[in-house]
This record gives sequence, C-alpha cells and structure tokens, in this order.
Amino acid sequence: MAKEGQIKSIQDFKGKKIGVYRKYDTENILKSLLFKNNISEDEVNIVDAGDIAAFRTGELDLFPSMFSTNL
Repeated sequence: MAKEGQIKSIQDFKGKKIGVYRKYDTENILKSLLFKNNISEDEVNIVDAGDIAAFRTGELDLFPSMFSTNL
C-alpha cells in the first residue's frame, strides 16, 4: 500500500523504500513484479516492514498489505 497519489505505476517504485516481510510472499511478489517490469532490485530500497507505524510516519513509502474482494 502507498499513500494516495504517490504511486501511479510500478515504475514509481524506483527510489522508494519498500517494506517486506522477508521469506514470505510479500518479498517474493515484490521481486517478481520488479523482474517482470525490468526494474533492478538496486533501483529500490527493500527493507523489513516491521509494523505499520513506519508507514504512517513516512519512514516507508510502500507497506505490504492484502486486499480481498471476498464478501
């Protein structure tokens, strides 16, 4: 998840600090997205997500989250 208006496409991930939960799907999905879109892992800053407080304070640009449409 990103704050509204900050990310319009995957190309906007470049130069951003992206939180992941290492060894879980968030890291694997991010790396797959980067690879598929020809973005080197060196072009982003991948860090441990920790808790959502880092996202709220602006320490992280992107925070791992899940959206479900199952109602």
